[in-house]
Parts: sequence; C-alpha cells; structure tokens
Amino acid sequence: MRRLICVRRDPFFKSAMGIKQSPSSARLGQRFDEDAQGLPFARH
Repeated sequence: MRRLICVRRDPFFKSAMGIKQSPSSARLGQRFDEDAQGLPFARH
C-alpha cells in the first residue's frame, strides 16, 4: 500500500495518466489488480 501512496503523490503519474486527481490508494490498487488480470502472463 505504501508504494501506491507514493505513486498517488507523484505529479508525473497524474500527468502521464492524463488525470487531474488521483483515486484513493485503495481504489488505485483495485484498478491495478483489475488491469493486471488482462495481461497474458497474469496469474489467476
């Protein structure tokens, strides 16, 4: 969870994602998990 907090506070992250406001750390973690499910090498 600590790593997500660092990512949320990184201005480059928001700029690269094209967003003005970062989601909460919990929601950001959920989104990363959801996106990872679509990767061909993700373990289910």
